[in-house]
Amino acid sequence: MGEDVHVFISHVEEDAPLALALADRLEKKGYSTWYYERDTLPGISYLEQTGNAVGKCKAFLLIITKDSLASHQVDLELERAHEESKTIIPVRHGVSHPEFQNRRPLWRQIIGTRTSIEVDMNNVDLTANRIGEALKHMDITAGTVATVAAVTAIQSPPSALPKFCRDCGQPFQASDGICARCGKPRNPIESANHVVNEHSGLVSYSDGYVVDPKYRLIWQREGDEIGRDYNESMAYCKDLRLGGYNDWRLPTTDELKHLASFGFADLQKLFPTIHKRNYWALTSPQEMPFANRAQDDVAFTVDLDPGGGNFGGTIVYFKRYKYSLKAVRKYR
Repeated sequence: MGEDVHVFISHVEEDAPLALALADRLEKKGYSTWYYERDTLPGISYLEQTGNAVGKCKAFLLIITKDSLASHQVDLELERAHEESKTIIPVRHGVSHPEFQNRRPLWRQIIGTRTSIEVDMNNVDLTANRIGEALKHMDITAGTVATVAAVTAIQSPPSALPKFCRDCGQPFQASDGICARCGKPRNPIESANHVVNEHSGLVSYSDGYVVDPKYRLIWQREGDEIGRDYNESMAYCKDLRLGGYNDWRLPTTDELKHLASFGFADLQKLFPTIHKRNYWALTSPQEMPFANRAQDDVAFTVDLDPGGGNFGGTIVYFKRYKYSLKAVRKYR
């Protein structure tokens, strides 16, 4: 982990969907991010890894929620950021500015007079825009630092294998200086694995995954479409080892909706075992507008049944029900 990163995202596990959504929006603006679920390496102390990542970041994004206010790990990360004189950007979810100041005097002292903004899953784009503007004001420019390597980087291929545009998935010819489809400068995604198929900007590889170059996602190709409940699905993704990667997770609702946007017929050409049914989405308790007890019992799914009239729509079900899953991971 020797490379710099624009933004370190400090959060607790319960707020992972919100952290992932903010990271996705910031990376689309050209800012590299570091967050625990994707960027930690196995077999190395997480304290060492997070400490090093804080030391390498340009800005420290602190997600303040009722859960993070009780986290000793977030305490350590914030104190490290303060010791390293990092730019701290506080965002709040479900907690007012005076509330977190009263509950955590140390945080109040570290954050000082910095303003905080409210964020939830319904205004992630607006919040990311405001964070981007703040970073520019702090002279932290998108695209000026190297991104932190993912757990296992996609390796450079032999010259005989094709390369694909990162923005739209168009295959490059050897002589192409710009993409023939979108006109962007040549900056291809590369893989040492055999390309099975390329369709609608998605690229299928023989190692069992499908790459979406435009949205920087790697999907489990054959998937695990047998029925599992929500907690079993979370455990399955955590234990999955596929294509040399070990940081698979359930997709967010936005990621599943994006997958649905290709249409079921096109998805079948790349995901041969995809089922016409609901798929589990990564869900945080804060996304559930119900009583606390119900938050523990229900989660989002996205309907991938083209014959049901709600294709691509979200439906809340009890976590004990059994639905399909398709694991995903981000790449840089």
